[in-house]
Amino acid sequence: DTISLSENYEPNAPYISVIIPIYNVEKYLAKTLDCILIQTLKNIEIICVNDGSTDNSGKILEKYSQKDNRIKIINKSNGGQASARNEGLKIAKGKYIGFMDSDDLIPKDYYEVLYKNALRYDADVVQCRYLMIYDDGKEEPWELNPLLMASESRNIWFKNKLMLTYASGVVWNKIYKTSFLKKYRIAFDEKIWYGEGMLFEDSSPWEDNPFIMMVLQAAKKIISVPDVYYYYLQRNNSSIHELNTKVHFQLLKSSEYIIDFLNNPKNKIS
Repeated sequence: DTISLSENYEPNAPYISVIIPIYNVEKYLAKTLDCILIQTLKNIEIICVNDGSTDNSGKILEKYSQKDNRIKIINKSNGGQASARNEGLKIAKGKYIGFMDSDDLIPKDYYEVLYKNALRYDADVVQCRYLMIYDDGKEEPWELNPLLMASESRNIWFKNKLMLTYASGVVWNKIYKTSFLKKYRIAFDEKIWYGEGMLFEDSSPWEDNPFIMMVLQAAKKIISVPDVYYYYLQRNNSSIHELNTKVHFQLLKSSEYIIDFLNNPKNKIS
């Protein structure tokens, strides 16, 4: 890795901490870990948060951690994807933070491309496009959401557009400067969750929206790169597609959280 680091950066720290919440994904986990381990950016840590899995996910993690000491395992009782990610954030040592779902894939230069752009522009956030990959092999590219671009008028589009949409942003096609997240105390709302075994293997808008909203509210520089894709697997049996009454209530709770945050004078956009 011939990458120049800032003078105040801890030399032995990983460049990126990749946080992966894991719940009962034994059929997919190995492929996800494989694609991370072959990244061209070698100086990374891989924080795997086993969120009370009842299948063989834990055994797979132990096997992989014995092969590669960059893998760190957190075992916790089942508490939801938000709490799993927050546990990962507590121990992350990288200059930047990345999130992955435990059944998704990335190309081998994914983190190198994002990280080099982060250093080049000293960005708070670097994002890329993503491909929706379906069980039948179909691929559907998703372009970057224009709401996620840095803008001088962001205080206007926040209130008008960001809150009331299913697709206002996802967390996993981005990396975030760790010092930026800590400065603004940005983490995941663990109250947006409604029961064991639901919505943990997939990133969902009701969990991601408040996090992304806080990121966009505070970020001074967001960089978008067209050179690489995140591969987002769409499984037919995935709980993200179970749009029942409980799911809609969680979306409402997410929107209420955003509205309360923006109405708080302490959180005014500067």
